[in-house]
Amino acid sequence: MNNKSPITQILAFVLYVLVQLVFFRDVWVFNKAYCWIYVTPLLLLPTYTKDYILLFVAFILGLSVDVMYDKVGVNAAACVLLAYLRPMVLKMLAGQSTGNDEVKEFNLKNVGFQSFSVYILILLFSHHLLLNLINAASSEFIWRAFVKTILSVVFTYVIIVSTQMLYYTRRSSR
Repeated sequence: MNNKSPITQILAFVLYVLVQLVFFRDVWVFNKAYCWIYVTPLLLLPTYTKDYILLFVAFILGLSVDVMYDKVGVNAAACVLLAYLRPMVLKMLAGQSTGNDEVKEFNLKNVGFQSFSVYILILLFSHHLLLNLINAASSEFIWRAFVKTILSVVFTYVIIVSTQMLYYTRRSSR
């Protein structure tokens, strides 16, 4: 999402939700790990996005996935948590990644593999953990929820980083 217009960003959100619903809805690895790729546009929004806009967009994005999955606000809650934590994680990582705090786009190309990975892993873990804890709905299933969270974070991380690498490889070869 490199300095794109709001229309392009909205289309990216719609595209990621469609990819989630068409390709990843029933994809499970070892019946424990799943991919929630629809959160990618939230992670790639410009760093200067206002907090209230980020929270609103996260809520709408999560709610739209909840409607498609017949859930009751589970994804909306997890997306709002991700959006709430995102500015704090960006503030923590921005100075370390490039030597200054002026990173407008926190993506693989701009900040490098290590900072981007830390950023993605922290936010994916928080999103997936809340999602799985709400779905567990009982303290006896907390261990399973934690295992499912770890495996799902790894799966989603691999997909997101792979798409970032493909995107920037294709753009640089043009």
